[in-house]
Amino acid sequence: MILRNFLYLNEQILDGYLSAIEGYVPTKVTQTTKETNSKNAGANVTFKVVAGEIGKNKSNEVETHMEIELSPASKVQKLITYLSKESEIPFYEYMDESSWKKLNRDEVVEFMGNIRFSKLKEITNAVSELEKLSNIFQDFTDKPLIDNKTQKTLQGIKSLNSLQKGNEMPCVLSFGELKDYKVVCYLDESCFKVDQGSFIGDVTILCKIQKKVDKGNSIQLTDIFKTFREMPLNREQRRSMPSKKQLETPKEFADVIKGPAFVVTPIAIYN
Repeated sequence: MILRNFLYLNEQILDGYLSAIEGYVPTKVTQTTKETNSKNAGANVTFKVVAGEIGKNKSNEVETHMEIELSPASKVQKLITYLSKESEIPFYEYMDESSWKKLNRDEVVEFMGNIRFSKLKEITNAVSELEKLSNIFQDFTDKPLIDNKTQKTLQGIKSLNSLQKGNEMPCVLSFGELKDYKVVCYLDESCFKVDQGSFIGDVTILCKIQKKVDKGNSIQLTDIFKTFREMPLNREQRRSMPSKKQLETPKEFADVIKGPAFVVTPIAIYN
């Protein structure tokens, strides 16, 4: 059995897949243990028995029932075991054209590589660290490290990140130094098992392929104004809105991923 250190685990998706396979959501199992005690019922004797039996063994069987709650890690193993009955789950730490062609939509696979957040998220994290440093500096020197104008700019950058759809956090996994065959996924912030600061780096992701982005096409990792552009507006409302060009994500934050690439639904991420 492979022991995994989980960094991210979407239990809602995991339970959904298991319920589709087994017809129910497994949460607890009953474990039964049996213990047998044997006691000699006869008296201690020193003479030889000619016929019959002086001592008889009596057995008392004690049965114990205990409910055990299934851990998320055991559910992951349960899913992997089930899916591996027909064939092993494909594992890739390198990608080439041949492997790319073999993989199809809806397949469950394991990809191993280096993962990073979107550029906007990384910039936002850097801004948060700068603000912490500024507060520490001010405590020691009684002077602000950041002036008011810069502070407003930093707040503006953090506000841009909050425009991301729901709690989705875009990430990209790369296979070593390869420029092609990126793996794009959108993580739910509530599913992290570790601090986000220790999340990035070399990981393995268990996922289902949602779609493939062919060569010549691309996907924009961060599209801040997508919701605004897709709002159902009449002609008069559209006239009062900024132009489509004005509602494009700034190039510094756009983070365009060129094909060939995968867009996947992440189930678990571990090392």
